[in-house]
Amino acid sequence: RRVVLHRPRAEQQEGERPANEAVSHKTKEMYYSPSEYENVEPAVQIAHGFMQHLSESTEGLDLVAVLKGRYGEDQFFAQILENPKHFKNFDLKEGLVFIRDANKCLLCVPKILINGRSAREIVIRHAHSILAHLGTHRTLCLLRDHVWWKS
Repeated sequence: RRVVLHRPRAEQQEGERPANEAVSHKTKEMYYSPSEYENVEPAVQIAHGFMQHLSESTEGLDLVAVLKGRYGEDQFFAQILENPKHFKNFDLKEGLVFIRDANKCLLCVPKILINGRSAREIVIRHAHSILAHLGTHRTLCLLRDHVWWKS
């Protein structure tokens, strides 16, 4: 797939071509070559980086380790821990709770405080920083692909 960049166009009547302008043909200069994208991280690397970032954050907090054993503090996840057979979409693995969603296992984030901050806030901040502040939509997409919480 190729990306075409156009220069700003002068205002004109819809469907009308300026009289002094002939039909122009697209040149190679208007396209990006694949080699120009070599420095862009593939989505798989970003995804792996996100889960690794949760474990080795810059704030000195191993969020995955902190979440282990803390699900009982959240009323919703406490019910899952008491009767895991009643919640077939949830898996308990190594002290963490995961939800199965569309052939993926998403890490569940309980509603708990860690050092006075919400665990969910910390996850959102990590997602935002790993994407290099690319905006709310991309942050939300990354979160949807890796974590889940009851809202």
